[in-house]
Amino acid sequence: MFRVTRPFFDFVYSRIMLNEVFGNGGRHERDVKLQLMVFLYYLSLSGAGAKFSSVAKFFHISKGCARMCFRRVLTSILSLKDEFYFWPDNDARNELSNKFLVTHGFPGCVGCIDGTLFNLSTRPSLMGQNFFTRKSCYAIHGLIVCDSECRINYICTRKIADV
Repeated sequence: MFRVTRPFFDFVYSRIMLNEVFGNGGRHERDVKLQLMVFLYYLSLSGAGAKFSSVAKFFHISKGCARMCFRRVLTSILSLKDEFYFWPDNDARNELSNKFLVTHGFPGCVGCIDGTLFNLSTRPSLMGQNFFTRKSCYAIHGLIVCDSECRINYICTRKIADV
């Protein structure tokens, strides 16, 4: 289980707080820190407990507000992807290739890629049929790229119908 430390929370907050998705701080605007807490709390729930009604009850906000907070924070975090996900330049690719050759015996390799299904505990209420898999369960397709030290460099997820 991943624990959110205060420095991590502050780092994420500092990166998203000025994103335009949070509006102009109008009268009815929720504090960005609260929205980040709602987002993290929702992510901490598992299985059947991962409901916006549970989050709303915990924070004493409406279910729609909880959903809006989650979407805003997710949008703001995804807008930062170019700062954290990148394809290595030529020198970095040569270094990666050498590490793969020494560590695993793969010449010319700069990353390992694999696809997987992330199972969902229930059928999504919105367009659930798009998440139904050939394995007769509901899931999201994931593609993961890692380096020679098993650090994840890239993740892409899509509902099954997008694949």
